[in-house]
Amino acid sequence: MNSSEMAAIARVVNAIARDIRVAIDKLAPDALSRRQRLSRALLTSSIEHSVALTHLLAQHDPYYGYPAVTLFRPQIEALARGVFFTLPTASSDEEVESFLETDKMPKRLPADGGKPRTQHLSELLDSTRGVLKHFLPAALVPFVDQAYSYDLDTYNGFVHGGSKVEVGYACIGRRLLFSPDFYQLMNIARHSLAQAHFAEGVLSALVYQLEMPTDVAPDRNRLIAEYEVLIRQADTHFGSTSL
Repeated sequence: MNSSEMAAIARVVNAIARDIRVAIDKLAPDALSRRQRLSRALLTSSIEHSVALTHLLAQHDPYYGYPAVTLFRPQIEALARGVFFTLPTASSDEEVESFLETDKMPKRLPADGGKPRTQHLSELLDSTRGVLKHFLPAALVPFVDQAYSYDLDTYNGFVHGGSKVEVGYACIGRRLLFSPDFYQLMNIARHSLAQAHFAEGVLSALVYQLEMPTDVAPDRNRLIAEYEVLIRQADTHFGSTSL
């Protein structure tokens, strides 16, 4: 896969992500509770990370690889927190208020015992896996699950300028490029899109408690059909859909 092929896929993914972002505005009711407002903000920001990430990858510019990938972890984190605060079974009203006032996540007892502490991102993700199948088409569940299985410490290093940044770069002639593996970047784009679909499902069903409007479907269905053709071509060439 070359950069132009990867950019073509990213452009379609970006169009779908933008359609998701536009669609959720059509759902928003006039009155929301504090919990709903918090969930809406976190889940919407997660979708917008997908829009921004795929926009960068769609530019057919190798110098955008690193800033695109750095958006992946905050997208995951915003999604996980959005789902956590959406579900009354995961967080209490008091914890919602405390988070809004202190900007600190609730503490939980670790599985191996000890004192209550803030959950690691991987633990927060594990607590949301159980609801994936309720808000995603079955075909997309594995892609969010794979996204949750990334080496999140590495992506944290990318975000904060850690030592892992050096590992991500390779010299191509005299050019220093981040992750010249375009198939890997394409997979990040597809995993990012699956998370945007998940955020939309949680927003519409739980936060807004509404059905998706039917008038957004035709354009998105056309884009998804185009996306699936491009993905099949890439997967046939590489023989794998995982990282």
